[in-house]
Amino acid sequence: MGPAGLTREADQLSAAACRARPQGAELEANSGSLVLAGMVTRLPDQYLWASMRVTANRGAWVSCGDSGLIAARHQANRQGKGVRAILKGWGRALVMSAAAASVIGLAAAPALAATTWTVKPGGAVTGTAGKTVVTDVTKALSVPCTGSVMKGTLHKGSGLPGAGIGTVSSFAFSGCPDGVSVTITGNMPLNATAYNATTKVASMTVTKIHGTIAVSAIPGCSATIDGTGATAKNGMVKATFSNKTNTLTVSAKGGNLHIYNPTTACNGAVGNKDAVNFTGAYKFGAKQTITSP
Repeated sequence: MGPAGLTREADQLSAAACRARPQGAELEANSGSLVLAGMVTRLPDQYLWASMRVTANRGAWVSCGDSGLIAARHQANRQGKGVRAILKGWGRALVMSAAAASVIGLAAAPALAATTWTVKPGGAVTGTAGKTVVTDVTKALSVPCTGSVMKGTLHKGSGLPGAGIGTVSSFAFSGCPDGVSVTITGNMPLNATAYNATTKVASMTVTKIHGTIAVSAIPGCSATIDGTGATAKNGMVKATFSNKTNTLTVSAKGGNLHIYNPTTACNGAVGNKDAVNFTGAYKFGAKQTITSP
């Protein structure tokens, strides 16, 4: 029963008592309990009805003006509100405590250790590839070159970060048909990204590629090779290094190379913003080992 029902019941009891009393007399209360409204709560927004008892001791008098009964009921209502306020405060405190514990738990979580690498012996490297294929993906045209050379350096030691584990200074393709020649020079970071201990193969990328492609059969025809823009210097290709074969293999997939700003002499032979890629297997002259950790 809710507060309104209990209030009506108390009023009816008071009225009945007054009607039954002798003229001019007061009603002596029977020993017993009068059930009034109270509330208890388990959660701030969920309430369960319960009872609060106000006992009229034998010999007490209840006024026919209902003042004693009303006062008792008001007292019970105030107590019920106090219980609700206290328990609601407890609910808020529990929610805040849970949130604080969650934050503390996150702060206490251990940091993941960064992957480190070991390179032996490191130093200057030269990789030589046989057939190397340059493809204009947009035009669906491939140019097979008979050879390619990669030059660069590798850091040496253990505990090395994967980013910038080495540097590629140049790619140069030769023996390409139709007088096509490709030379890419710069300080292009060689990055180790993952290692398979079973196959002993390191996944890698070459980044910050920015270079030039020229068609020697067409005098004055040249263009820029880069990533997202002609001057972005963010060209990238994916590669793998096999410790078993001592070979860095550049993949045709996963890169972002494009051709930009072909000269007018190219006359459409090289298209602006054409997507391109190349693939080749560069075997290092001196034995290198790249592992993690």
